[in-house]
Amino acid sequence: MTVPVYQGNIPARSGQTQEDFDRNIFDILEWMGQTVPELNLEIEEINSTATTITEHKQAVEDLAEEVELNKTNVTQNKASVDQSLQTVTEKTAETVSSAEQVAQNLLLAQEAAASTTLSTYPPDIPVFNLLADIGIVNETVERASGQGYITPSGSLKMMPNNILEPTFADGRYGFEIYDNATNLVSDPTDLTAVSWWPNNVTVTSGSNGWFKMETTGNDPFIQQYISVIPSTQYTNGYFIRNDSDLASLYFYVADGDTSINTMGLFNASNGEFTFILGTAEVDIQKVSGGWRVSLASTTLSDNTYMLIRLGPSHVGDIIYAKCPQLEQSAFPTPFVDGTRAACNVTKDISDVFNPSEGTFVVE
Repeated sequence: MTVPVYQGNIPARSGQTQEDFDRNIFDILEWMGQTVPELNLEIEEINSTATTITEHKQAVEDLAEEVELNKTNVTQNKASVDQSLQTVTEKTAETVSSAEQVAQNLLLAQEAAASTTLSTYPPDIPVFNLLADIGIVNETVERASGQGYITPSGSLKMMPNNILEPTFADGRYGFEIYDNATNLVSDPTDLTAVSWWPNNVTVTSGSNGWFKMETTGNDPFIQQYISVIPSTQYTNGYFIRNDSDLASLYFYVADGDTSINTMGLFNASNGEFTFILGTAEVDIQKVSGGWRVSLASTTLSDNTYMLIRLGPSHVGDIIYAKCPQLEQSAFPTPFVDGTRAACNVTKDISDVFNPSEGTFVVE
């Protein structure tokens, strides 16, 4: 800041006139009047500059604190990334190890398949899946008769003696083991046979064992009378195709003074069964191309015969059915035309069981 220099003349007190003294005083006051405002402005500028410097200093300190915080976050993120990378590396190693184990198991299964009777199975049954389902280790299968089964494509095939029966439930391949059973229905693979009595319905055979049942009047059905044992559990079932109209299932157990009268409707579009007369245990299984619907009940003490019926529920309806079965059982077993011998499976467990100590080896 440049302060104006006073140019007036203030003479010494001795010999100074009053007029000169007054003039000098006036000059001084005039100079101060010009200089003081300028000084005030300069002071305001200095104060403003000081405030700006303080603010800039605070901003620099805040920025430094943010940089330090970001530095800490970067360090923490790096540690997290390193941990994630370590986890991914470990999981990758586990996956590779699992894949190698699966490959080894497949190789062992193929070697086992080449040396066992499983090679006699029809080629449309994956041998590896069969091995995995039963955990094969030196099994011996005993069954005196063959056994029928339905393939995933809907065809009826027969298994030879002493071979486990395959099952395809829920899209999985495996085996089911059952006691001996007899299908009491006559001509279960031919619904046009004379053993079936038709009423207002035309029955014609089709592909894959399906039979078309088309109404020709009211109350359409086919039926059979079958001898039964009193106070015994029986199960009656049919295969119904997906594109069928509403199907009517009926059985009537009688003789003596008491009877069981049961009837229901099956909807093939959604797999639902509705009773309209009596009640029974219902078993509905999804199978290739349709459903297997079974009703189970116990005969009364004086019941000696059963009437079974199947047909479309209304005039104009069409249903497709096959493989009816009535068996002395509390639940449905695989379809058989005639009698199925019992199937026993024995498994050599000498490599994992210590009979002297009663202990098993597990891994």
